[in-house]
Amino acid sequence: ALEVLRANEQYLNEFRKRISVLFIQLEGFAVDVYAEDHDGEEIRDYFQRALSELHQTLTTYNGMMRQFIIDDKGCVFIAAFGVSGHTHRDDPVRALQCGLAIRRALENIQIRTFTGLSTGAAFCGAVGSKMRREYAMVGRDVNLAARLMSLGRKLALERGLYSMLVLNTPTYQETRKVSGVEFEELEPVLLKGSDKEVVVYHAKENDGQHEEAKQNGHTSNLVIGRGAETRAILNAVLNPSSSGTICLVESVRGLGKSSVVKCVK
Repeated sequence: ALEVLRANEQYLNEFRKRISVLFIQLEGFAVDVYAEDHDGEEIRDYFQRALSELHQTLTTYNGMMRQFIIDDKGCVFIAAFGVSGHTHRDDPVRALQCGLAIRRALENIQIRTFTGLSTGAAFCGAVGSKMRREYAMVGRDVNLAARLMSLGRKLALERGLYSMLVLNTPTYQETRKVSGVEFEELEPVLLKGSDKEVVVYHAKENDGQHEEAKQNGHTSNLVIGRGAETRAILNAVLNPSSSGTICLVESVRGLGKSSVVKCVK
């Protein structure tokens, strides 16, 4: 979010018709974060590893980290796709795949995740003064992602699931053809802040896809939507000319240059 605040400040405040927001609640930590006999070092290292996994996975899909909160109510990670510097045609797909990849990565360190994913309109911009401010996303669909996160936790505990990802109908409509993902339409539910029942979906990787991903680790080298560019660079690197080869990767900000170069490396 800091890089968004620093870039294009005069055009920062805007109404965006489509962003995808992830709210992820983390539970089941391998260390007791509230134990009185901890000196804090083990807790620090544990959360550093968790945050590193979150950030690395989010960077792979070029999403923006909005917030990482740890307080007496628990631990929540908030991310967004479709905001300034992190906009793509397939933002809902990226958000879904990112949420599933985060689930895999954190399961490997024994952390449960309950994820709410919502796609819709929001006002995005700076809140505060020049001395202290933050980047905020305000709107009904942003609030809905938080409600879906809580619903996911409730349903996961009722069903005996380790983790769960729940998404709204607009997200489902744009991601329903993603390969390797199964969708279950849940019973319409009345959520806080809504005057009518909402149709929501449970998304999960099919068993074969999930097991393969667990065996291979999380997909830190995956690049979405840049196959042609990656192949072109690899071809130039693996088949250099006699006088040597220089590859220049150039585009406007936020289209995945760093991810492509990282993948090639």
